[in-house]
Amino acid sequence: MAVEDPKDVIRRLTETWNDRDREAWAETFAAEVVVHGDEDERLDSKKMVDSEWSFFESFPDATATTEHLVAEGELVVVRWTVEGTHEGEFRGIEPTDHEVEYEEWAMYRVEDGAITEMWSIADAMSVFEQLGAVDPPSG
Repeated sequence: MAVEDPKDVIRRLTETWNDRDREAWAETFAAEVVVHGDEDERLDSKKMVDSEWSFFESFPDATATTEHLVAEGELVVVRWTVEGTHEGEFRGIEPTDHEVEYEEWAMYRVEDGAITEMWSIADAMSVFEQLGAVDPPSG
């Protein structure tokens, strides 16, 4: 049996996110995923989905467009442009109906056709500025 190309796993991750195919999106992850951040966490795929899908309560029409996708061995780096309309409460900010656009970067370790580790960063400050929650810095 051929091993799936790690980039194809991330393409499927993006496609199923855009399609809101919760079950297929969850299947891109291993039973347990190490999520690297301020403190590393081990999450099962259900917690991964619950965490991610709450975003759609705030931005129900959100879509991600892949701008770059690069892989070396088991590691895949992707840069997306994410766009959506703020229609639900987001981190204490009531709906504004503002459209937002921001960049998100992630690196994934893909083993045996499933994501086992992830690192990610999103331009949250840009989102808060676009929602009018913070003023952009002056020049």
